[in-house]
Amino acid sequence: VLLTRQDDSTLTLQKRTEFANGVDADVFISIHINSARNRKLRGFETYYLDMAIDPVAAETAARENASGEAGSMGDLGEMLETIMKNEFQGASSELASSIQDSLVMHVAKSYGNVHDLGVKTAPFFVLVGAGMPAVLVETSFVSNEEEEAWLKSASYRSELAEAIEIGLQSYIDKRRVATDSYR
Repeated sequence: VLLTRQDDSTLTLQKRTEFANGVDADVFISIHINSARNRKLRGFETYYLDMAIDPVAAETAARENASGEAGSMGDLGEMLETIMKNEFQGASSELASSIQDSLVMHVAKSYGNVHDLGVKTAPFFVLVGAGMPAVLVETSFVSNEEEEAWLKSASYRSELAEAIEIGLQSYIDKRRVATDSYR
């Protein structure tokens, strides 16, 4: 596991993907904390690169992409072209499902009522150009009072990290079995 940053410094969305490509990573997992105007929203959602079908997913991607790091609108055509020929879309979908399932199952054991917001697609700039399966994980809503309190807890953050790790390992194991069955 390699981190794109070790502290609270800012690294552009493009630099994050370039880092993953530069170290020849097997997967790219971008971990985020969600926020919404509706303070009642809560839960986990995991995205992989494609056009957004869900308007809320489109809004989430637009908010992330508008952070000033995503590049110019001139990059939109290139982004759409990348989405259309993304060779890792199937594997990214599998990775997203494994991580999402693990988050819901493992965090619910310790924290009870967690909300599964599902696996979704959206055109997140941070996922464009990744030369490997890539997902963006929204791990809780800082705008929700209960989840904000959980996020302040080191044990909760550790639980999230462990659940993501278990989901990643599940994905790796499934891919290994699938690869072995073709031999």
